[in-house]
Amino acid sequence: MVSRCILIVIFLTCRRCLFLVEQPSDSMLANHNRWEWMEKLFEYLNQKYPDSVIKWILRYVFTWLGLFGHERQKGTKLWGTVPWISKMKRVMTKAERSKFAGKELCETVYKDGQKKVYGRKSEMKSSSSYPKGFTDFVTYQYRAHQDDLRAELRADYDRASSSSDYEHFNSDTWSDAHLETWARNVQAAWVNKGPGCPI
Repeated sequence: MVSRCILIVIFLTCRRCLFLVEQPSDSMLANHNRWEWMEKLFEYLNQKYPDSVIKWILRYVFTWLGLFGHERQKGTKLWGTVPWISKMKRVMTKAERSKFAGKELCETVYKDGQKKVYGRKSEMKSSSSYPKGFTDFVTYQYRAHQDDLRAELRADYDRASSSSDYEHFNSDTWSDAHLETWARNVQAAWVNKGPGCPI
């Protein structure tokens, strides 16, 4: 899953798009070898295109979906290249934390004091949805920055499109993404495409 996520991120980056990735608080995403590879890629892009409007800086914040209106605390990690990601950081006070007492799915406290929250199957689906306050905030920030960047990005894309990084990254086949079946299906659909085929 991580490899496919990174492929999507790289595609978006090539299209001069910004991205935001959300993960639960116990996620090990940033320790994955593909994620570390992506960080090195961003360093390379920043060095090669120092005058680019978009800076490939991978930002990180920790936040709480409960402070955006979720019924549970929902500690959350956010990574992305969006410049406004720091505005999504929330710090939960003891008073705010007490409001969620008894609402967590299932909590285990270990001898060393560490806590682990597990989900009940009957409640996992509803607990994984984003609260409206969170989606409204992301939408507002996106729209607020979209108009500011649009004209600059168009000129930025024209400057960079004449240069290719293909030779720098063409040796990786991404076999860990397990896209063989998907690629065969796409190829077959393309060869046999008929009316209504989306590709």
